Amino acid sequence: KQLPSSLTSLDLSENSVEDMEPLVTLVAADCPELQHLSLMHNQLKCIPPHSGLLGDYNPNLVTFNVRGNPQQAVRSNILERPCADVLKYLVNRMTPEQRQEAVNKINVHARNKARDNTCDHVPAKPMTEPQQQQEA
Repeated sequence: KQLPSSLTSLDLSENSVEDMEPLVTLVAADCPELQHLSLMHNQLKCIPPHSGLLGDYNPNLVTFNVRGNPQQAVRSNILERPCADVLKYLVNRMTPEQRQEAVNKINVHARNKARDNTCDHVPAKPMTEPQQQQEA
């Protein structure tokens, strides 16, 4: 899965999202221009600390809104702070090992995207009838 690199705003509010971990990896790897990310009023049971890495990978991010979710690990007064403060709080909750693991996931996704984008996207020729019979 990939997101457009030109994406500047992503609002997934009120969509019953339960797990934002894969989204954080996608956004960090694919969307360097992202400015606004909202996951308000979903079903998030946790806000992964590696979400704080969005500050490193998405330097233009000014809105990170995850309020109104059933998670209980991050107090609501923290989530009401400015974006940079929330991201810093989250990243500071990571161990060095967790940080490295998250960075590795993001980098793997970014490399796969780069590889996919360098392939020639030439449609495959339809198989002729004898080829279809041979492969069956």
